[in-house]
Amino acid sequence: MAQTNPILDMSDQTRPLATTRLELSTSTVDVNGTKSETIVTDMVVSPTDSTPSPSSPKISGEFGRLSKVKLLLERERHERSEPVWRPSLLKIRPLLGILSLAFSIGCMFLSLAILLVSHEQPVRHWPIQPTVYLAIASAIGNTALGFSRYHAVPIAWWYRASRGSTIKDLERNWEVGHSLVLALRHNIHMGFPGFATIVVALMIIDGPLLQRATTVDVVTSTKNATLALNLSPEVPNGFSGYGLYNTLNTSSSAISVSVDWKNRAPIHLDVQPCNGTCTAKAIGPGVALSNCSSQTWEISRADIYDPNATWGLWRAYDSLHDAWRLPMMYTLLGYLTPNLPQRSEVAKLQVGLLHWDDPEDENMPNGTYVESTCYYVPAILEYDLVVKGTEVTIPDHPDQGRVVQTANNSLSFSLDLPPDQVQPNTMDALSLYLNLFVNVNSSVLSATNPPPGQFWGLDPFPSSNTAQLAKYFDYTQIGGAIHLTDPTHDIVFALNELMFRAGVMSTNWTNLADLIDPGLSIKQTLQAEQTVTENVYRSDLRWFAGAAILEIIAVLFVLPLFWGWWTLDKVTLLSPFEVALAFDAPLLKEANSAQGVAAMVRSDMGKTQVKWGAVPDRSKFFDTDSDGTQRNGNAAYRLGIAESQSVMTPHKGMRFDM
Repeated sequence: MAQTNPILDMSDQTRPLATTRLELSTSTVDVNGTKSETIVTDMVVSPTDSTPSPSSPKISGEFGRLSKVKLLLERERHERSEPVWRPSLLKIRPLLGILSLAFSIGCMFLSLAILLVSHEQPVRHWPIQPTVYLAIASAIGNTALGFSRYHAVPIAWWYRASRGSTIKDLERNWEVGHSLVLALRHNIHMGFPGFATIVVALMIIDGPLLQRATTVDVVTSTKNATLALNLSPEVPNGFSGYGLYNTLNTSSSAISVSVDWKNRAPIHLDVQPCNGTCTAKAIGPGVALSNCSSQTWEISRADIYDPNATWGLWRAYDSLHDAWRLPMMYTLLGYLTPNLPQRSEVAKLQVGLLHWDDPEDENMPNGTYVESTCYYVPAILEYDLVVKGTEVTIPDHPDQGRVVQTANNSLSFSLDLPPDQVQPNTMDALSLYLNLFVNVNSSVLSATNPPPGQFWGLDPFPSSNTAQLAKYFDYTQIGGAIHLTDPTHDIVFALNELMFRAGVMSTNWTNLADLIDPGLSIKQTLQAEQTVTENVYRSDLRWFAGAAILEIIAVLFVLPLFWGWWTLDKVTLLSPFEVALAFDAPLLKEANSAQGVAAMVRSDMGKTQVKWGAVPDRSKFFDTDSDGTQRNGNAAYRLGIAESQSVMTPHKGMRFDM
């Protein structure tokens, strides 16, 4: 039943031992007959003592205790079979490191996607700038790359050690894999771990490269657009107020529009906001020329010195100077008074201008005075509008305000109504307000005995608008020449703007349809030309290419460090205790090397109290006698980690020989 085999104990070769194999059989009976089970175990027995060693179970010889023996044998079998060398491709740390490399490459493609998506996109569409996303992607990619190298360097070290190497090479590989300074110091001997350390450190510059890959540029683009807006095509009946007993009572709406015009307040349409600048043609209220007449007076050189000379429809006698005051510039914007027959709302504009060349030059022609009277009635005009957002402007140019049709609602104010009844008024209040700013009444006075170089006496009436006169006076003329430009266009344009503002203000009136001509609508759909000048992002992929090449180089240097992980069982990160276990440290003598540090920490050995300090070692220290012979002396000390009770805290000046 028993068989013995002698085995030499490597720790003490003077004590031969024998191994006895014990076979225990039990029988069980089932429905098919008798089935036997054999349990085999080995016991170490001394040749001079048949007592089993403490490592083998103690069996009394009574097979009644078979269950207890079986339990002991199963425990021994489990403890003996657990530490097994199992190399495999499926190791968490290598696969996690390689996955981090792939993640780093993914961040590079994410940066490329950000650059492609943001290219030529308006800045206003990006609440967070693309540079922020690029910085985040770069930081995550660099972190993943560093994490991968952190796992790759120990694998490369263990693989090199498993293939055989010198202590110097192993130490150098460890140093260059964890220190940029040491990698540079070892220069050409740094190997792949050193190059990987340098390249990963250089990845810090990919952030600035990616930041430079996107810039902001100003771009102007033009395209067709459709604008839907609300605008009354006419000034509604009664907008200016009402007439009662031939007196005009101004409405608050007319006053508001007039004040806004004076203050140059922006005009906001009820329109879908235009991004950029939209130009379109829209119909709105204004005035149209109804009738115009003019009269011209020729002025000779003799009239300069004639105190009785007369020209123009307006003139006044100056008794102080015993001479006529003659018009030089005269403008008046008014309306037809209600006591005129067949009265309809009409703006009456009178303009008189004097033109005279230098009177000292006898070769120059005579002067002229031209006075015109024009009548303007409410109308529907086509305007060239410029819309920015919801704000609209009416550019002033000679062709602005083309007449579409006259407004029939201007006929509401007539003498057919008795003076004691309210008569709605449409535009007269706007004309009267504008006249305050355009009215001019400047005159000249002939000088019978002028001083040298003076031929005219310029003496404006106190009520005259000298600012308006100065606006149209031509100061380029020399000597006594007088040239004035015609203000008619500016006055009509200002009146049109007042009318247009009235149309915008009245758009939201609930009864507007009853106050304008039948068949008109405030809703207008316009084909516009949209011009957008805005800041857009520009992507320059050349800078991205530089960052991507650096990223690929780093990956190509880190990836080879994982080579051979499938030949290793315990892929560790070279912690201090892993190194101690690998180098057979005395403190870890009883730990199983195949289980690794992780299993050791989980076992009872992980609870051992240790300390770093001065560790005594009596076996390697000798005193020397006077005759030169050596003998055992006091213990030597070395710095190390050992069980706490055997470690002494070093003191200042303490000497270590080991």
